[in-house]
Parts: sequence; structure tokens; C-alpha cells
Amino acid sequence: MALITFGIIEGQAYGWVKTLNQLSVGGLTWTYSAISPTAAALFLGITLIISFLLWEKYRAAVDKPVLFDLSLYSVRSFRYGTLVGLLVSLGEFGVLFALSLFLQSVYGYTALQAGAVLATLAFGAFAGTAAAVRASRALGPAVALRIGMVLEVVGILWLGWELTPNGSGWSLVAPLVVYGAGVGFATSQLAGISLSQVPPAKSGQASGAQSTSRALGAAIGTAVLGATLLAGFGSTTSALTDRGVTPAVAQQVTAGLRASAGISFTTLSKKPNGEVLVAGAAQGYSTAVRGAAFVAAGFITIGLGASFLLPNVSLNGRKPEEAAKIEESVDQEPSVEPTPEPLLEVSDPDDDLIKV
Repeated sequence: MALITFGIIEGQAYGWVKTLNQLSVGGLTWTYSAISPTAAALFLGITLIISFLLWEKYRAAVDKPVLFDLSLYSVRSFRYGTLVGLLVSLGEFGVLFALSLFLQSVYGYTALQAGAVLATLAFGAFAGTAAAVRASRALGPAVALRIGMVLEVVGILWLGWELTPNGSGWSLVAPLVVYGAGVGFATSQLAGISLSQVPPAKSGQASGAQSTSRALGAAIGTAVLGATLLAGFGSTTSALTDRGVTPAVAQQVTAGLRASAGISFTTLSKKPNGEVLVAGAAQGYSTAVRGAAFVAAGFITIGLGASFLLPNVSLNGRKPEEAAKIEESVDQEPSVEPTPEPLLEVSDPDDDLIKV
């Protein structure tokens, strides 16, 4: 996975197929021009993953211990739950990386100020998690998951709309809260759905695999969105030339943004014709971050489609209507029939029986 992540992140710098720049690590230099180091890393990483899966399958076939039981993927809830978790993680975390860079570079926020803006996402997450419990009981966990993913897509698209060169970080608070609510809805339900049909004896391994897939999705998603951000900086060149900047200077500014992941933006104001450079670079920067946001929304939308393959059952295997009946029976107070008072016989002087 490290090789794949490296290949995705550094593809722009060293070339996706042929070598663009030499790579030197520990005194060793990549000298092959026909194939880039990033292409080789991607090929080797994918080959190692396939080899691991084939080796695990072989060991399981000869009844030897395995690191991961591939037969878990025959369980519907686990198979599609892992897929949905991977797709959602591809889009959930990378967009925050790009947004943090944008706030600090274009809006001039400090790391603390940028963190304060991003922290508003937590308020939505808290509210979403609480609301997801009621939605899961009434509609089922899979439906609650889909509600969360829809909110995530809406929040990210709203963020992309608000990311303008002359905007404010606080204009992003509302879409961040919506996005956070979606994260709260989705995250609280996904693990339970994934494990709902897994045999109890294998639930520990399945839970670890599910968490690992989400971590891998976050790593790869950050790499993909980072590469998308760097590619999006190409729009800076046209934004600058439209403002009268020479093509040579425009390309130099664009190359600086790509090499520094946007950090060089803060130095543009000190250069000749700095105001024009800042305005053009800010336009290109916002276009790049908006593109990364739309890619993230695309990943989550694909995950939303895959979520319709999930069973709508909770971790204990109950469907929503069954859970509602159980909850209703628990909430009702048991009815107690009144116990009749016993009849007491009392004798009077006339020996007549008086019933009381």
C-alpha cells in the first residue's frame, strides 16, 4: 500500500509512465527513462497485493493457518460493507486535507484558525450520530447509512460552491455541519451492517479487516485527492495569462504551486506585480480545491450506489420492523390484574353468616 500511495502522490512529479525527473533516495538514483519510478511503484504494489491474496487462498486450501480468512468475502454484509467503507473513506478524509491548505494559503488563516473552522464539522457529527439511532430503529441501519451518505455528498458539493478566492472561512461552516452530520449518520451504522451476517467466531477478524479497509481508503483517497489538487493547479496558468501575466511567469507560478502543494502562494505578494499574481493564483487554487471536492463527492456517490447491495439488518440480525416491535413491547408497562379480596366469614349471635 505504501508503494501504491507513493505512486499516486508523486505521479505528477516523476511521471505517470516515462520518467520526468530523477528520483534519488539514500544515494541511489533512478536512471531508467522508459519507465518512471512511480509507474514501477504502482506495478510492484499491485503485484504484491495480488500475490498476498493468492498465497492466503493457497494456505486456506491446504488447511494451514492464514493471516486473513478470504472466505469472509462470501458473506454478503461483509463483502459489500467493506466495499462501501472503502469507497466512502476515499472521499471523506482527503477533502479536509485540501481544504486545510486552502484556508491557510488563500485566506491567510493560521493553523489554529483553520482548525477552528474545520472543527465545526464535529457539531454536525454529534447531531448526526444521535439522529442515526432513531432513524436506524425506524427505517433500518442501511437506510440510515444512505441518509448519511446523501448528506455527505450535499455537504461536499456545497463546500465546492463556497470555495471562492474572495470568500471567508466562516461561509464554510454550514456545509461543514451538513457534511459532519452525514459522517455521523454513516460511520455509526456501517460497522454494524458489515458484521450483521458474519459468524460470531469470525467477528473479530472481520471487524479488524473492516477497519483496515477504511484506513487504506483514507490513505489512498488522500493521495488521489492530493494528486487531483496538484493537477488542478494547471488552471492557474490560464488565470494568470488572462490577467496579462506573461506565459513564462504564469508557468513558473504554477510550477511553484505544484511543487509546494500550494504553500508558495503566500510568497507571491512579495514579487513584482504581486497583486495580479495573487489574484490569478487564488483563482487557480480555488478551482483546484473545488475539483478535489467534486472528485471526493464522486467517490461517496459511488459508495451510495453500492450501499443498496447491503442487507437492511442490524448487528443482531433484526430487521427494522422486528426491532420496532421489540422496542414497543419493552416500553409498555405489564398489565396486572387486580387480586380479589378474600371473603371473610364472621359469626353473629344468631349464628347467621355475614359475608364481608
